[in-house]
Amino acid sequence: MLGLGVEGSHDEAISILRQMSAGLAAAHQAGIVHRDIRPGSAMLTSSGQVNVLDFGLARLWLARAHLANNDPEASRKAYEEFFALMSEADEGIPVIEEARAEYEAIPA
Repeated sequence: MLGLGVEGSHDEAISILRQMSAGLAAAHQAGIVHRDIRPGSAMLTSSGQVNVLDFGLARLWLARAHLANNDPEASRKAYEEFFALMSEADEGIPVIEEARAEYEAIPA
């Protein structure tokens, strides 16, 4: 069910989807768009609470949007947040390398 590794009832599935929707709505109200939501982007805790994960790509898109809007300071901050979120990722991942090059090219 939903890729969360849990088998359950229809009501449990609805509860999970509602929680995911509420989490995404809160992120949207804060100006953050996930951009990669899928079953693997959610974790079900032992108490039945759903946590939405993987907001790293959202931070990268935010950094690029700030840069496109000529706001290098906000862009730099969003890139730094992206790098912090991706700090445990394997080295050499193309999107991270691309982001590093973009970050280093931000005008001072």
